[in-house]
Amino acid sequence: MRALASICIGAALLCTSAVQAATVTIDWQSGGSYGVFDPASGMPIGTISGPDPVGQVTTRAGRFLGEIVSTSGIDAEEFYLAPDHFFAYCHDLSEVLANSEYTVALGATEPVLDFLGAVNAVLSPGNNSPYDWISPEDKYIAGAVQLGIWEALYDSGFGLASGSLTFGNALNGTMNATMLGHYNAFIGAMASSDSLDEQFVMRLTSTGSAAPNSRVSAGTQDVITARYIPPQLLIPEPGSLALVGLAVAAAGLARRRR
Repeated sequence: MRALASICIGAALLCTSAVQAATVTIDWQSGGSYGVFDPASGMPIGTISGPDPVGQVTTRAGRFLGEIVSTSGIDAEEFYLAPDHFFAYCHDLSEVLANSEYTVALGATEPVLDFLGAVNAVLSPGNNSPYDWISPEDKYIAGAVQLGIWEALYDSGFGLASGSLTFGNALNGTMNATMLGHYNAFIGAMASSDSLDEQFVMRLTSTGSAAPNSRVSAGTQDVITARYIPPQLLIPEPGSLALVGLAVAAAGLARRRR
């Protein structure tokens, strides 16, 4: 499935990039007391140690809330949930969130897609919704999703206490047990669940250039979000394509027999 989807998405992006790169400008709803998070305040994580340029950071985990100010080369309706109520997760620990223009790219790395597929399988088993990871019921689930995205980006495994990205003192009391329980459930489901199809994911990369001698970009933190796909743009599953192919072949055979 992924190979076919990648070919179709790649071709679409190639045509888009030949004209212009798709961009979006976002106004984050920051308002004190970590008001940028929705659900409110996010989850305290403590000190995270990661590879350069991350280093050591003390942060919170959760889902961001913003507003789509303008778009170019892409329809605003493709951003989840609505232009004035837009959701995303942090995609780069080495940068700081601020209002910015972003370039838009479809898809994500395989570990991220594997993790997000497991999140969907746990949150709504049998539902096959591609959007559960971006629409958590509370801040504990949102925090757990954010942990997995960070781990998938910066590490080769999903152990919070080992590897190149570690959560050190967070596991000794700062990290909430409810959030950790959700995270472990998501990780445990990865072996038996399908990956999220990359056509439902978008990466937004700040157009600002990196500041000299600093781990913080001159623009803002890159984010990852869901893509709402209008029915006419939805790429069919391979099984559906096979059924369509069989129907076409059968129709052709029947015509020859007549």
